[in-house]
Amino acid sequence: MDKLVSLYEQLKKLRDAGVKMKDISEETNITSSVLSSLYSSVLPAYINSISGGNDSDYALNNALQQVNNVSKRKLLGCLDELYDKVCHIEPRLISGTEG
Repeated sequence: MDKLVSLYEQLKKLRDAGVKMKDISEETNITSSVLSSLYSSVLPAYINSISGGNDSDYALNNALQQVNNVSKRKLLGCLDELYDKVCHIEPRLISGTEG
C-alpha cells in the first residue's frame, strides 16, 4: 500500500482517538501547521486523485499545489521517518489525551 495513504490512515486513527495535532507534532518534530496541511488538504486530495486513476507523482504534485507550507522534496525526504514516528504514537501515552 502507498505510504502516503498509510500515513493518512494512521493520522486519522490518532485524531479519532482524540490525539491533538499539537501532540503529534511534538512526537514527530514536524510543525503542527505542516501536519495539519498534510492531514486536512494534501493527503485527502492525493488519495482522491489516485482513486480517480491518476499516477502517484501527478496526484502528489496536484495535492501539494493546494498548500504553500509543504514541499514535495521535504515531504518525500522525511516520509519514512514521519510514518515510523506516527505509527509508534500510543494515544494513551500522550499527556494531553484523556484515557
